[in-house]
Amino acid sequence: MSFHESKSNSVWLDPQILQWTSYSQGGMEPNVAVRARAYEIWNHAEQILKGAISDFQLVDVITTLKRSIDQRIRTLNEIYSFDAIPLKNKPADILSLLESLDIVRPLMFRNLLEIRNAVEHEDARPRI
Repeated sequence: MSFHESKSNSVWLDPQILQWTSYSQGGMEPNVAVRARAYEIWNHAEQILKGAISDFQLVDVITTLKRSIDQRIRTLNEIYSFDAIPLKNKPADILSLLESLDIVRPLMFRNLLEIRNAVEHEDARPRI
């Protein structure tokens, strides 16, 4: 028996279930290479930053970090299909949707996007 019912109508699970082998009857396991790509890009940005000696290399770090975050958001959406969730007044962009679902707090990403736009479109100098 995997559960016990007490007199107070509480149900207690037998600790033995913690020893059971887990399995999935549906869905699919995301491709590990796809999940790891965002972290590879992030590590690449870190390596550039460690050796950065010019403003151009700092711009490369900023654009690479943004690419890493974009990759991670796309991967999460591929795995969980957030855009297919039927919600009233659902935000159009994925980042706002993830924020409305309390999955991410996009403040850092938005700050990075502002910095990236400044260095890419306004030729602003990056600062550390």
